[in-house]
Amino acid sequence: TGLGALVRHFIDGDGADVPSVMGVDAEWTAGPAHGGSACKVQWLQLGCTRHAFLLDLPKLCAEAPAELGAALQMLFTRPTLTKVGFGLKADLRKVAASHPALASCTDARPCAELAATATARGAKSAISGALSLSKLAQLTLGKPLDKRMQLSNWARRPLAPSQLRYAALDAIVGARIHMALLDSKRSG
Repeated sequence: TGLGALVRHFIDGDGADVPSVMGVDAEWTAGPAHGGSACKVQWLQLGCTRHAFLLDLPKLCAEAPAELGAALQMLFTRPTLTKVGFGLKADLRKVAASHPALASCTDARPCAELAATATARGAKSAISGALSLSKLAQLTLGKPLDKRMQLSNWARRPLAPSQLRYAALDAIVGARIHMALLDSKRSG
């Protein structure tokens, strides 16, 4: 199954390397235009530096809540896999609030918040204005993220190709930024 492939990827690797970092991001809908006033997480993206997995949370929670919860708990508590994201803890709280079967997501460890890592490495001082994932990507990877799809309708099924690209990149770029920040610490 797709969940099995996800777990195998992060535990066994893709035949070459076992990922040590998992980028995490979430997409949600909120407000009357999207069916209510409360935030509802629609997609959870998990990625390494080369691959991303997009999880349709409403569908998976309806069809396989126990399997999804077990897979995420296994990955989110794996000590050799650092979970990274921009606003990571807030995203995980939204996942748990939206889908009670995934309450264990808030126990993710070890974790690294990209904004805090960048600040600790002195990267934030090189960025004018508020820190964002796009600005951090520009600074560490040399190119900003295109954030035009951020406020698109994530409750739409199927997702548009542009939404799929956007969602996958947010998880992959998170992992790449984290690795770049670690490399800059080692070489600096």
